[in-house]
Amino acid sequence: MNFAIKTLRDYVVQRYFKDARTFYLLVDPNLKVVSWEGSGQLYGLGELHAGDDLGDTLSFLTGLDQEGSPFTRLSFVETASGASAHVHVAYLKSGWGLVYMDATQDRDDLQRHQQKANERALTNLRHESVLREAQRSQQVLQERVEQLKQVNRSCTGFIEQIAFELRTPLMSLLDSAKQARAIGLVACENEALHKHLRSVDRGSNYLITLVDNLLDQSRIEKGQLYMNPCNWHLQEILECLDEIFVPVVESRDLSLSWWVDAAVPEVLFIDGMRLRQVLFNLIGNAVKYTLDGSITVAIEWRENRLHIAITDTGIGMDKATLDRLFQPFRQGTGPSAGLRTGPSAGLRTGNGSVRLGAGLGLYISREIARAMGGEIEIDSRLSQGTKVILAIDAPPYQAGAEAGATSLPDSCILVRDDDESVFF
Repeated sequence: MNFAIKTLRDYVVQRYFKDARTFYLLVDPNLKVVSWEGSGQLYGLGELHAGDDLGDTLSFLTGLDQEGSPFTRLSFVETASGASAHVHVAYLKSGWGLVYMDATQDRDDLQRHQQKANERALTNLRHESVLREAQRSQQVLQERVEQLKQVNRSCTGFIEQIAFELRTPLMSLLDSAKQARAIGLVACENEALHKHLRSVDRGSNYLITLVDNLLDQSRIEKGQLYMNPCNWHLQEILECLDEIFVPVVESRDLSLSWWVDAAVPEVLFIDGMRLRQVLFNLIGNAVKYTLDGSITVAIEWRENRLHIAITDTGIGMDKATLDRLFQPFRQGTGPSAGLRTGPSAGLRTGNGSVRLGAGLGLYISREIARAMGGEIEIDSRLSQGTKVILAIDAPPYQAGAEAGATSLPDSCILVRDDDESVFF
């Protein structure tokens, strides 16, 4: 053999096959041992003799295509000892030449890779199962949500219809009670009659306010709380509110102060009725929950926005109360409950406690503020008073725009009552 080729072969064998535990075997066509080289112990061929019949041991040779290719590689052959081997087979005229190479490590690696692949496949199947279950659950949840929305829409429509039906006779009842009081003051000096008429008047006001709150709640849920901005004199709104609250605070030895910055325009392009509604709720809450001290209303105008701060020295609120403050239909009983709701929603019961109505005042006020491009923020500490800041978009007078009411006598009369129990 050429020395260079032999050297190259020896290098390759030494470099790549030194750990392969190679074993060479030559058998005749009848699978009887002719010769061998190396140790065959690993492969169950340790005790060999020339002429030994290996027909059972080399049964894997049966059926090999001897004509197609003189060389064949059989991978991961299980030997008589249980070891795994790569067997290279050469078809010779004198029989078969076999080269055994240890494949135990390759088999173990393959099994580990296969196990990992199986585990990944199983994990993927589990993920797919979880995903399908999540999708089914989401579909069921969406169907349930849609059902609940439909039920809610039906309830909202029903409440709205009932509220509309109630409002007309209530307004008629209120008007009749006012006329009866006016006639009675002239024609009759019976104080008991006047007291009953005032009670009817007060109850009608209370019911109308609840109906209006329900109508606003319905509009909010349907996304139909629309504003109607026009040119309004801010002073007229403030005078109306002052006329409402001054008798109440004076009867309780409280003080109500107004401070209006000189930079505030006289006429603003806003929805004046809605602004009055919001301020009525916020100031009414301050009056309702202030047992002694003062309420201050400070008004500023910056960058086309109206900022109104209402500060009181009342009982204040803890964090738990603040967190649920703007939730609709939240109710409390009396100042100790710490839950602030609109003043128009409270009437004193027979035992002296206070019913706080439907609990919609602050919720509706915040939604109105947002519809006016603003927000309501509240800072309060228990027993340390409360500060409420209302900020809304309020551009100045706009030429050509529709003018708002120059005064609000009817609105003021509607919520005005000589009995302060309307407010707390």
